Amino acid sequence: MSKEVRNKLSARGIVVYLETPIEKQVARTQRDKRRPLLQTEEAPRDVLERLAEEREPLYKEVADFVVRTDEQSAKVVANQIIEKLDF
Repeated sequence: MSKEVRNKLSARGIVVYLETPIEKQVARTQRDKRRPLLQTEEAPRDVLERLAEEREPLYKEVADFVVRTDEQSAKVVANQIIEKLDF
């Protein structure tokens, strides 16, 4: 993610980084054939780990706050975001 894109994200509003463990990402994407970065000879877990290593610092740099998704439902995650936004 370029510095320009990060600046635009920050300027346009609140940015929430939904932090998801690699294991969960692998489970969610294992049958998805519409993710070109995962359609390679490299094992999907290896790709996701490499991408996380490259991108996570950038995501955290631009995020106003981070919410870990782990084993939480979408409703729980949404409520955590609402609490952090102080609505």
